[in-house]
Amino acid sequence: MTAPALAQPPTALDQQAYDNYLRVRDEVTRMKATAAALHTAAPSSYCNDELAAIDYLSEASPLIIRKLRHHAVHITGLRSYDYRRFGDRQGYLGRPLEAVAALAGGPDLLVPEAEALGGFGYRIDGRLYNVDTIKFFEVLVGMQRGGVLDAFRGSARRMVWEIGGGWGGFAYQFRTLFPNTTYVIVDFPELFLYSATYLATMFPQARLKYWREGERTFDGWQQADFVFLPNDRVDALRGLPAGGAQPDLLVNLVSFQEMTTAQV
Repeated sequence: MTAPALAQPPTALDQQAYDNYLRVRDEVTRMKATAAALHTAAPSSYCNDELAAIDYLSEASPLIIRKLRHHAVHITGLRSYDYRRFGDRQGYLGRPLEAVAALAGGPDLLVPEAEALGGFGYRIDGRLYNVDTIKFFEVLVGMQRGGVLDAFRGSARRMVWEIGGGWGGFAYQFRTLFPNTTYVIVDFPELFLYSATYLATMFPQARLKYWREGERTFDGWQQADFVFLPNDRVDALRGLPAGGAQPDLLVNLVSFQEMTTAQV
């Protein structure tokens, strides 16, 4: 029996995304093989359930990677189905978007959902928006109102450290707005199958760096666009070169609520 043909043949981007995934999977496998025996690094019961739900991603097919955003439902709870079948609810999202844009003084910080890798949402003025979109937009507007973003508009290279990057959505928005940024993500290595694959695909020219045993991860950090640290090796940040190099911004959106008290 021959396998059924896919409804749509894979594109060059689909192939590149799968190649990215295979590279990331090799890095994740290496990180898992050298995991530190730290009590504080053990997942909480909530995170254990989450990691169990995504274990299939370690053997993902090209079709799964092609629709990677659909599979982020295990991280965010957002389903593409809810946007495909209930277009009459679009106003429930459009109104908050307008309200947040009014707080920001305009839509300059509004980054729509990317169409690639199964991006989904309500189509407003030709662009996709979903609950993740508005959540990240709210965070960026809050940062702007607090004066946090001003430093990232200069010519100097800056560093952001996000604890728990999830599928990489906020990193994608931040780097889209502020490309002269080294973006560090600390997370369970399994989550890099999402975030590193997604970011490598969305930024094909980006330079990705992963923690490696025996290496000083942050030597030459200005030449890296994204740095991925497993949650049990966060002490690598102590290896930042002397002379003022340090994260300029620490970001945590929702992962603290999923951690143990010791981890926080």
